Amino acid sequence: MSPVTKERTRYLVLVAIDLSKKLSVLIMAMSIMSLAGYFYNVGFLYRPAEDQVATHPYTAIQAFLIALCIVLNRPGRRQHIKWILAVSLLLSLSWLADEILGSKILYTIIPFTEIALSEHNAGKINHVGINTFITFLLIWFSVAMKAFNYNLGSQSAAFAALSFPSLSLFGYAYTIAPFHGEMSLLSTATLLLLSCAALWSTANHGVVRAILSPYIGGQIARFQFATGCIFAFFLGYLVVKSIASIQYSGVVGAYAVAVCWLIIILVTISAALFERSDKIRRRMENQLANSARTDPLTGLMNRRAFNEVLKYEAGRTNRYGTKAVLILMDIDHFKGVNDTYGHPAGDEVLKTMAATIRDNIRDTDSACRFGGEEFAILLSDTSPEDGLTVSHALRKVIEETDIVPSPEQSIKVTASFGLTQLAENRIEEALIRADKALYQSKERGRNRVSVHVLATSRHNVYCRRSNQVVRQLAF
Repeated sequence: MSPVTKERTRYLVLVAIDLSKKLSVLIMAMSIMSLAGYFYNVGFLYRPAEDQVATHPYTAIQAFLIALCIVLNRPGRRQHIKWILAVSLLLSLSWLADEILGSKILYTIIPFTEIALSEHNAGKINHVGINTFITFLLIWFSVAMKAFNYNLGSQSAAFAALSFPSLSLFGYAYTIAPFHGEMSLLSTATLLLLSCAALWSTANHGVVRAILSPYIGGQIARFQFATGCIFAFFLGYLVVKSIASIQYSGVVGAYAVAVCWLIIILVTISAALFERSDKIRRRMENQLANSARTDPLTGLMNRRAFNEVLKYEAGRTNRYGTKAVLILMDIDHFKGVNDTYGHPAGDEVLKTMAATIRDNIRDTDSACRFGGEEFAILLSDTSPEDGLTVSHALRKVIEETDIVPSPEQSIKVTASFGLTQLAENRIEEALIRADKALYQSKERGRNRVSVHVLATSRHNVYCRRSNQVVRQLAF
């Protein structure tokens, strides 16, 4: 069988998918911690510092529900995810109704909201901002589309969701309050991780797959992504800290955020385009490798590729003492088929023979079109006795096969076989022995199997005159 250029294992994709689940479990733990802070009246669990924004119970519950969906997102659990997503959507719509209509729906269905309200009225910010709401909505869409196998849509929504917590992170780093608004530092971390978890759950698709590619395009994209974002972040930080004016600090901060996202967008687009072109290149490489090693008519290995397999198997036989059998097979009176039915019919016979060989050997065995109407078969880890059984079974199948090149034609052919054992690194000798056995089959009337027994101290079979042995074992 013709080997192809093997696709590299995408380890980073596997790591990202695994991290998606682990991050979701971490987010669930963080959410439970925040809710426990409300339950036990331990403020620093949901408000790490007294002068900072707090994480609202709505944020903790929504993060828990969506993270649970990511953990459960596998075949057999989709029905559970739909119900959890429905509850999450109900909470989002309740918040929206409260903000627009001034109702108190959220306060009746979410615990600890009275604590959050009393703190907010006392001047300690504990409220769900519009940036938090939109982020949750985008992550919800991402998880919902992933549940219904719309992976690229899920990825796009997760990318969009990343923008709000990343802006909030810049706000806390640069001390620019409008950037984070009412999103607490704990909520920022939670939403950033949740967006990454949703994004990485689609790691085997789209631009994320391209960025995590083990090929050169992915390696370049990851380097550009890391260096570009880190450089823009620290450059913006240094400039902001050196400017006394709050007004200009905000402008520089916004510029740094814009540069970071511009880099992210450019890198992801270039990675996707590079992955597409590299995929075409790899496919063409495979096709070229196949054409150099494959017989175009039968799809079997060509002689060059088969010789490489023979060398490998002979070396393995020499090192480990394993057994292998080499078979040469020749279609009987094939010239008569071409003369009687035409060359297209002859081609059909060759293709049928190749398919018959493929169907009657193992995946670990190899076969090739050796030349003209002659085929070669290598049976790995096979004794001469088992090779004889395989050859005889194949001979019978060929004898009983009807070949129909066209509706008005039906052809029957037979084949002769020569079999020998492959030993050590003497490939040419093995081919000569198999050819002698094949010649003996033809001499004795065709449509039979002959064996040339190898005389070697490694085996119990000895012979002095190969022709005599061939004659004795001919079928």
